[in-house]
Amino acid sequence: MKIAKNFELEEFLKSYTADQHNITNDIDDLQHLVNLTALTNTILQPTRDHFKQSLIITSGYRNNQVNLLVSGSETSQHRTGQAVDFYVKNKKSKDVVMYIAANYDFGQMIYYTATGHIHLSYTFDSNRNQLMINRDGILETSNINHFYLQKF
Repeated sequence: MKIAKNFELEEFLKSYTADQHNITNDIDDLQHLVNLTALTNTILQPTRDHFKQSLIITSGYRNNQVNLLVSGSETSQHRTGQAVDFYVKNKKSKDVVMYIAANYDFGQMIYYTATGHIHLSYTFDSNRNQLMINRDGILETSNINHFYLQKF
């Protein structure tokens, strides 16, 4: 099922953990699908269009069972379709983070410098534009603006 011009729902439901435990990772609430579609069309698709490269989803939607198996937080926005982890093929993640921070409202964005992947959340009404950097397992939670990232 296509949820945006270049995104299929299946990309967000794919779960190595679910496969290993022979369970499904289906969306169990219509609002979760609405949330995921909004995140995709509001930020992910425009980001893909800007960079003209594929976004690789490393962690998308997680139903309660999958979230429990990956030791996810009970309040994880992955559970409600409001968060995704990804990277952009052939692009520096720092550049992607700077682009999103400068152009979109988002809930929380975490840039993992060791792996290069990005955690991004989005809601309809309460985006706080909280940008964090996880450097070698240490999370910097100060008010980091997109200019600070240029130091990396």
